[in-house]
Amino acid sequence: MSPEVRAAGATMLDRPEGVNRPTTGQRVDDPNAEPVYSGGRDRGPANDVDHSRIHRPPDGAPWPQAPDVLYQHVEMKIAADMRAGGDTHAEVVLDNGTCGTRARDQRNGVDCDTLLPGVLPAGSTMTVWTTTDGGQTYYRKTYQGDGSLLRP
Repeated sequence: MSPEVRAAGATMLDRPEGVNRPTTGQRVDDPNAEPVYSGGRDRGPANDVDHSRIHRPPDGAPWPQAPDVLYQHVEMKIAADMRAGGDTHAEVVLDNGTCGTRARDQRNGVDCDTLLPGVLPAGSTMTVWTTTDGGQTYYRKTYQGDGSLLRP
């Protein structure tokens, strides 16, 4: 684990089970990056994502508009920044688990854990470090981009 990951994690608030507040994320591979927060109504981060390729549970119909996970979640906002900037890698620290990695928030494939590879440019990667105890412990996963959900 890099010193940058440790330093970013140490600034994160504890998130005991049941705490509901916006997720905070920090891109640590870019020294100029500002913290990113979940939430908001700006659908811009999903403008180049073909959401019709994502099927709604339980009937499998395409989404009529981009599901909120594509523009409200920190990982997706950073993926959009990567696409806009032509970046091939990002390393991110979150003060929450990536949605879809915990039993309580699996959403039948409409979650960051499932969708991130498709919204990352082909050949790119995003390493996500999550901590819910202020940087004492971490979970890490690297997502390999395949660009399968991006419009040509």
